[in-house]
Amino acid sequence: MSEMLRKEAHVPEASKPGDKVKKSGIYSVRHHGPHASNHDVTCVAGKPFPACDECGENVRFVIVRTAPHVGNHAHFKGSRSNH
Repeated sequence: MSEMLRKEAHVPEASKPGDKVKKSGIYSVRHHGPHASNHDVTCVAGKPFPACDECGENVRFVIVRTAPHVGNHAHFKGSRSNH
């Protein structure tokens, strides 16, 4: 899908293993092959998306919803539980 069509259709871009997570949140994981159906995971900004143990680099991650890491939330920045 072209970049222009993606913007018009509001289709999020899929990330691949090794790409850096731009925004912390919930991601839908789409595997290549029958070993796993789509499922959701949390990913943290700044960390790389991982490869799948089964399909390796052929897994993709699509943002479902952003969410700040608890340590970055205003109500928890001073909490000792984050250290």
